[in-house]
Amino acid sequence: MQTATCISQAKTRAHNTLQSSICRTFFLCLFLFLFPVQALCGEVLSTDAAQAEAMINKKAPLVIIDIRTPREFASGHIPGAVNIDFNSPRFDTNVRLFAESHDPNTPWLLYCRTGNRSTAALPTIQTYFSGRIYHLDKGIVLWPGPLESD
Repeated sequence: MQTATCISQAKTRAHNTLQSSICRTFFLCLFLFLFPVQALCGEVLSTDAAQAEAMINKKAPLVIIDIRTPREFASGHIPGAVNIDFNSPRFDTNVRLFAESHDPNTPWLLYCRTGNRSTAALPTIQTYFSGRIYHLDKGIVLWPGPLESD
């Protein structure tokens, strides 16, 4: 009789544990559906050169990031831009440190020469920066405004 009671209690515990696991899984799935993980990443908005220049001319807070090589950066960059070299082996670390030292409420304008490297860099940047990112989708080659040289 005790064996039957023990088996019955074990079945009840197993059933309750299973119900609890199913319930937790359901609520986790519901949470991820309602609040996708991407919401924790930076929002990316494509922009063209004219729109980006207008944003800069408005003098609103904006961090401008050029991810070309230091040599390309020195040859001419958007005034006020910061260089974070995409080809550097420390790119991830440099982006993380930069993001940690800047307000996530200040949007970033990201560009490279033609938009290819900056497109490839977006997942890394979104990992560390949760704010708005304006992506200059055709790069600096179509930039209508003045450039600074080092």
